Amino acid sequence: MSAGATAMAAVHLTLPEALKIASQKHVAVLLAGQDVEQALARISQSRSYLLPDISATASQTRRTEDFRSTGIPIPGDPHIGPFNSFDARLRITQSIFDPQAIARLNAARQGKNSRKPNGKKPNKMPWPW
Repeated sequence: MSAGATAMAAVHLTLPEALKIASQKHVAVLLAGQDVEQALARISQSRSYLLPDISATASQTRRTEDFRSTGIPIPGDPHIGPFNSFDARLRITQSIFDPQAIARLNAARQGKNSRKPNGKKPNKMPWPW
């Protein structure tokens, strides 16, 4: 038997196997799964506006100071340095109440629930039987 004939041979499937393959590969099922993933991503994005915002910065410089510019009289050489200067800052901000962010979150949740009929999980198979 040639390789082409082997590839053309009929495949025998039971009804449960065929339904399982169809439910995994059917375009409507795949698109519905993508819709749910997008809705969940929109909820996460909307929820992020209600979480604290944290940022951090750090810098290091090597400096030389001239104390004459500060008005401090020093006998001898008024230059100090070079020396290292390190600056690290942490900033946390939190909105106490943001009605627009809450409205966006509720709208995203409604979008997720609209993907499910009656708030239940959608059928995995697009056919009624």
